[in-house]
Amino acid sequence: MLALWRAFFVSFVIPVGPSFHSLLPRNHIQLAVKTSATRTCLFYEKRPYKTKIKMKISIVICAAGAGTRMGCPKALCRLPSERTFLEHIVQTAHRASISSIVVVTGAQAENVRQAHRHLDVTWCENKDWQSTYMLESLVCGLHHVPAHHMVLHWPVDCIGITAEDLCYLIQSPISPFAAPTNNGQPGHPLRISSPKVEILKSQHPFSSLKEFVASDICTKIEVKSDVLLNCNDREALQNFMLRMGGL
Repeated sequence: MLALWRAFFVSFVIPVGPSFHSLLPRNHIQLAVKTSATRTCLFYEKRPYKTKIKMKISIVICAAGAGTRMGCPKALCRLPSERTFLEHIVQTAHRASISSIVVVTGAQAENVRQAHRHLDVTWCENKDWQSTYMLESLVCGLHHVPAHHMVLHWPVDCIGITAEDLCYLIQSPISPFAAPTNNGQPGHPLRISSPKVEILKSQHPFSSLKEFVASDICTKIEVKSDVLLNCNDREALQNFMLRMGGL
């Protein structure tokens, strides 16, 4: 099997222009970027797509906000399919063979749990959701993640990624952080290595998740999914539905 894997494995370096990412085959992942005065090179590896994830990985879905612009907590917002945002994310995770899922609630915590009591997830609550930010909700959820697990940080209003692209993100080379990108712009979910998870669970010195990610290397994985979209108001959701044809 190892010999077959090595025979399949292909590495290459390509000088790129601004439009290169749209031409990139789906089974290629960006490893690194080197920039000189004359060109930028993206280092890619070609790897087979796998639907069965065997590594230790958990998802922390942050759903603590009140969703003021949506009229209710975003976990309760529904797609045309009648699935809620939260149900859609959990279903996407299951399609990628991920079963360890933690949901962090805050506003209307009991209503959110009751509406999703059929889901096989671990619930926890950020009781200070009104005075804290996303980083605190993430840390709250991390304390319910099994030891030595890699974590996907997933805001509940980020519903654009497909199960296929989620697998590509998970199976990309190990690095402190990895983010799916669309046309070079990073989105969610953010993959966090297990050593970085342990730092976050301790008394970390960072004031925001953005500052924490900026502290080390973040591998960018170019995908087709609309990972940049946050459905944080009804107009954004309607635009997304028009592009996707419903979900």
